[in-house]
Amino acid sequence: MNQYIVIGNSGWYVENVLKNNPNYKGIDRFPWPLGEEEFKNINNLPAEIQNKALKCKNKIKSYNFEGDLIFCNDYNYAIQYYNLCSILNMDTDFLLCKMNIDNIKDVFSLFENNEEFIFIGFDYILTGAAYSCLVNEKELIDNVDEIIFNEYGLLKSLADIEKFEKLRNQAIINNNGIGFETGKNGVDFIPIALYKKINKF
Repeated sequence: MNQYIVIGNSGWYVENVLKNNPNYKGIDRFPWPLGEEEFKNINNLPAEIQNKALKCKNKIKSYNFEGDLIFCNDYNYAIQYYNLCSILNMDTDFLLCKMNIDNIKDVFSLFENNEEFIFIGFDYILTGAAYSCLVNEKELIDNVDEIIFNEYGLLKSLADIEKFEKLRNQAIINNNGIGFETGKNGVDFIPIALYKKINKF
């Protein structure tokens, strides 16, 4: 099943991430950036734009998502959310995320010749969280410079994923786990293929 996420490109946390990873376009930024302040800003919009924004807001509010929402499997919800961000002139990316990657053919065939999404690379994340090892642990891994990250600061291939996993596992042993996130059972990390939406709704 495909998953979706709307990522914000501004805020202190994003600035901190990009300071050391200036090209990074993966999961570990500002997921689902709309807050009460942004909703209040709708009242300051011109009438015609305000009506569009309110329609999006009402559709978003009609969904019953509880707790921390990281990935969403409802494309319609993600559409309305991203559209509202666009109306409010927020700098956001809409990502389609594919997990359980079987082979490289699956990755590229998903949106082959598609004009809506482009494949931007693989992130390596903690399941169910906006935590990327590529951002938070790269500097702790010896010989990580053996891996060439792509223009989006992401892994380029399944071979790179395998190499990153081996280097990371060895670094965890060498450092007695210090500085590394382990997840609930130590094996909660997965590669995730990311596709970025390249046009507005």
